[in-house]
Amino acid sequence: MHIYGIDCGSGGLLPLTALPHCGAVVQRTQVDRVTRLLTRLVDEVTRRQEVLAQGGFASLTEQRSAVAPDDRMPHVLLLLDRWEGYLSSLSELDGGKLHTMMMTLLNEGASVGVHLVISGDRSLGSYRLAALTEDKLVLRMADKTDYSSVGLNARTLPDSVPDGRGFQPDGNIETQIAVLDGPITGQGQAAAITALGERTTARDAGVPRSHRPFRIDVLPSRLSYAEALRYAGDLSDRPPLWALLGVGGDDLDAYGPDLSLTPVFVLGGPSRSGKSTALVTMTRSLLERGTPVVLIAPRVSPLRDLADAPGVRGCLTADVLLNEDLLPLLEQPGPLVVVMDDAELHKESRAADTLKAYMRTAADAGRALVIGGGVNELAAGYTGWHADARKQRAGALICPQAPTDGDLIGVRLPRSIVGEPVKPGRVHLSTPTGLLTLAVPHQD
Repeated sequence: MHIYGIDCGSGGLLPLTALPHCGAVVQRTQVDRVTRLLTRLVDEVTRRQEVLAQGGFASLTEQRSAVAPDDRMPHVLLLLDRWEGYLSSLSELDGGKLHTMMMTLLNEGASVGVHLVISGDRSLGSYRLAALTEDKLVLRMADKTDYSSVGLNARTLPDSVPDGRGFQPDGNIETQIAVLDGPITGQGQAAAITALGERTTARDAGVPRSHRPFRIDVLPSRLSYAEALRYAGDLSDRPPLWALLGVGGDDLDAYGPDLSLTPVFVLGGPSRSGKSTALVTMTRSLLERGTPVVLIAPRVSPLRDLADAPGVRGCLTADVLLNEDLLPLLEQPGPLVVVMDDAELHKESRAADTLKAYMRTAADAGRALVIGGGVNELAAGYTGWHADARKQRAGALICPQAPTDGDLIGVRLPRSIVGEPVKPGRVHLSTPTGLLTLAVPHQD
């Protein structure tokens, strides 16, 4: 059994993370993690349907009884605490995308071993969710008239219902919920779960990673460049023009563009959103691989601090970008990455033709162009070298402020990330499977 949780209450499910078979408990304020969790679970339902169909199994029970122990698919349990909190904070995000995924799990999950346990107030009984749940347990309600909304006759119930006492609408079976050892308080039960987690974690230390639940890790709130490099592992295993951008994903890995596949990379965002810091991260990772770079920084930028670093062919800081300054730096053969900050200042550059020619031949020559700038400025206009860069449809966004910001890198933005407060440290990278939110390291 693999356990996951969505906590839309006060954090009562969080102690479950101490258990070795708990993949993640996410809170309703962590919209990105909720989206990643539900997406992974829906994808798992689809994968299991295909596996069962190929094997001719009608259910997960048949599959588990017919195959070798190592090939048995585990049951998956999703706990959702406070359905009313989920409805008010998550169900309408991105045009109801999260709610659609939740309904998919309710409709199709049970047959492939993905089960849900949902708690909530009387809205559980009045919602169409009630028709999709096989088993119901009703605890003490705030008002006796509320019992009718969940199929119980209030006149047949006692006037006083103790804590933990529940009733099943089908047959009115009375049930008392069990508790763990220790004090019957939130803190006491959490301590009991933690102690249980310590024992079972030690017991299951030898379980291989392939048999453990997938994780939905929390993005670091603050990350140094050295820490990000540790996530990247051995850089020699990465493609030659791979550039570190940040850390993210379900299992927390280092991510960034392979500039040999996307030779033009656009990084857009509002003022003081951390674009320059992200460009410095990419530049440092390229230099550490021995890839030469040319820096262009017409305004004060941390890129200028790298001007004397080994591998930097030149750093152009003039307000006007001239051919006579840029061309000599591009003439040397071999790999090269041009990194430009505040690129909107050079939209009408006298070196526009040189930049266009550089982009046309970059892929074949093992070269690339990385630019950062304001979304509105870089997205304006249909001609010019910046328009050609935009047509490559590759890049990342920081703190997008409008749905149309996605046009800069050729993606459709989910509503949940539009209009975020301008807060450095997060970037949304365009990948073949969609946008991936990364934590960008600060510079030491």
